Amino acid sequence: MRVKCIERDNSLPDITQNKIYSVYECEYKKNDEEINYNSFRIQDDYGSVIPYEAKYFKTVSNNNSNYVEKKIAEEEYKLTHKFISYSGFWSMFYEEDGTALDDFWRAKRIYIYKK
Repeated sequence: MRVKCIERDNSLPDITQNKIYSVYECEYKKNDEEINYNSFRIQDDYGSVIPYEAKYFKTVSNNNSNYVEKKIAEEEYKLTHKFISYSGFWSMFYEEDGTALDDFWRAKRIYIYKK
């Protein structure tokens, strides 16, 4: 899944307008098959991997074949890349613990080769 930054303001200093970003995780609401994205966790221009509000992005590729969907509340879901969809991944990633960094790079490589 890829998104393009369509709007940027001073609260988003690490994002470039019109640039396309790979999505590693997103949260959304789904009802009657309509999907409304809340956030996209992407790697920004400085290498940080954090969630950004979806209102600043437009989906340009909705290929979700490498993702795992998880229901987190009524009509609320999380879509996470399959290589990093295990419990505790993000805390291990930010603490540089276990295999989390290697798993993230495996997920990232898929996007690099598909460009």
